[in-house]
Amino acid sequence: MIKKASEILADMPVRQLDAVLSKQAGSLDVELTTIGISRVDTYIDGRPVLSQNVTDGTTKLHINTTSINVQMLEIVGLNTNEVVATRKVIL
Repeated sequence: MIKKASEILADMPVRQLDAVLSKQAGSLDVELTTIGISRVDTYIDGRPVLSQNVTDGTTKLHINTTSINVQMLEIVGLNTNEVVATRKVIL
């Protein structure tokens, strides 16, 4: 079974969505590392705030936050409009 599972996984595309955050007064700086993702959509406390095309490698985002009590950042990675990765970060 392990051999069969390895064969199935070997045929699947590689995806990566990593984020490093730096919280500033009134904003968030996000450094993304992506593989196999063409766009990221970002949400603050469930509300959409930014959608940006990305390529494999590093992308820097600057997100203005209007709420003093920002609780969560969600990053959704898409490839040709299909969700392929997500990250949720409690702030």
